[in-house]
Amino acid sequence: MTNPNAMLRELRVDNRTIWIHLYFPETISQIIDLSVNITEEICEIIDVKQFSRLGLRLNFIHDLGDSGNMLDSVGSNIFSSQCLELAKTFGTSGGFDFALALTTKDILITLHVAAIKKRREAKLDKDLPESGVLVDADIFREGTSYLDDMKRFSRLAKDWVDSELPKMEKILFKRQ
Repeated sequence: MTNPNAMLRELRVDNRTIWIHLYFPETISQIIDLSVNITEEICEIIDVKQFSRLGLRLNFIHDLGDSGNMLDSVGSNIFSSQCLELAKTFGTSGGFDFALALTTKDILITLHVAAIKKRREAKLDKDLPESGVLVDADIFREGTSYLDDMKRFSRLAKDWVDSELPKMEKILFKRQ
């Protein structure tokens, strides 16, 4: 199911997956609330009682303005000069990216940071920068879970996004 004019862009359901793609929501709470409601309805309809993985994937795009080169703009905030020189030597030309794997008591996070450029053919509802930095956060919990666990996971994921992600972005982008 695809709906190009709504926040709910795509909904896929099969015997192993419930996939919900939301597009330009106003808040993280909006993503979580809508996703939980949709998942609960689907679980009731197809009689799902447990999950093998719970996940929330968030993509944030940051405009670098005129600086344009992620390696200089962001890389120098977190990597040593030797590491940056090595990246430049192998011809990254601003295409530098990296990933971090983080673990908390109850959730796992894979954070991928990469330079991006807008595709010419992209037909998006919102204005996006021509180039920038994508911060892709995959927040998940693996193992058997139930519907009540989904609500707890959603709360933990939102708390992490609200409290920890801004700290990381402050370091990445040298924000005060």
